Amino acid sequence: MLRTTPWPTIQRSSTLWGVLSREHAAERLKAIVEAHGVDALGACAALLSGVLKGAFATRPNLLLPAAETLVVSLPGDSKTAPKDQWGRPRIARPEGASLVDLVAITEGTDAALANRAASHVLAWPKHFGLDRVVVPAVKRLLQAKKRGGPAFDALHSPSVGHLQQQIAEPSRHRAMSPANWLALTRPCRLT
Repeated sequence: MLRTTPWPTIQRSSTLWGVLSREHAAERLKAIVEAHGVDALGACAALLSGVLKGAFATRPNLLLPAAETLVVSLPGDSKTAPKDQWGRPRIARPEGASLVDLVAITEGTDAALANRAASHVLAWPKHFGLDRVVVPAVKRLLQAKKRGGPAFDALHSPSVGHLQQQIAEPSRHRAMSPANWLALTRPCRLT
């Protein structure tokens, strides 16, 4: 007997894509984050964020162990970081997009974990600089209208304070401005 469709229909019921149970898939996701969280922080955060919106939308608590593992793999003290084969610390380079995904994952699974992640981010400005990581992430969260969670609230206030401080700092603006603004308004004569 010939099939009319080449692939079997995928059901999204109690099993994940008809192959793994959600519990087993959550265990596999945790193992992926354990193995690759330090080297591929952004990819792991994007993976967990994607499955949180999809297959685990109705049961986000199953992703809590994977989310905790992701928070543990965040960069911090280089003395306690895992080492590569030459003894150098392996430290992830977080970006604004990975912080957006981290906020979504932690707020979607556990409020205490979200607070812990935000505190870690703010405690390590060397890795999570306000200008390079935190402010762009907060901007993306605001644009996506994802406000009001514990991690967002913890990151929003320092971001706004940092921007207000930069605006109020006159020496920074003087360094970027021309020495004589009047020279720009005078007409030029070309001979």
